[in-house]
Amino acid sequence: MSKKRMVFVFVAIVAVLLVIPAAFVISAVMQPEEEQEQSPVAEEQEILSPEETIRQFADVIYTYDTSERQFYDGAEEYMTPEAYETLVPMQDPEEADEAPIQMTSKLDSITCYYKVSESPMLEAVADVEYSLSGMGDFRNHQLLKLVLTYTDGWKISECTVLATIEQ
Repeated sequence: MSKKRMVFVFVAIVAVLLVIPAAFVISAVMQPEEEQEQSPVAEEQEILSPEETIRQFADVIYTYDTSERQFYDGAEEYMTPEAYETLVPMQDPEEADEAPIQMTSKLDSITCYYKVSESPMLEAVADVEYSLSGMGDFRNHQLLKLVLTYTDGWKISECTVLATIEQ
């Protein structure tokens, strides 16, 4: 064999030996990304902090347009079933025939004050300001007493209106 041919075979063997490990490394890096794309993994629901739970709950019940949804629709995500039952107003069959009053509300601000304890319960008072329109335009201030319990995330187990001030 000529010297040129031996150098060519040597370079070819070295190139093949370098390409094979590089191909394994690239496939190992790319494989997890491809597996994620191919197998849809159910996203785990993020556990909200007590403050995030209260803020998102307040956003649901204070920001609404009754032509689109009732104020309590969606609140069940942040409440225990028992607390949600007390939030939903009783439906009077005689009132079902009447045209509902269209109301819109917008959460303006919320400030929370907490009483922390060692138990899996947390008490809070929320100072809520919201704008309400439908039968006039009002700016309201409302104080809520909230009790949160921790079972697979923070849930509101009690929601009591302490005071409402119309401005």
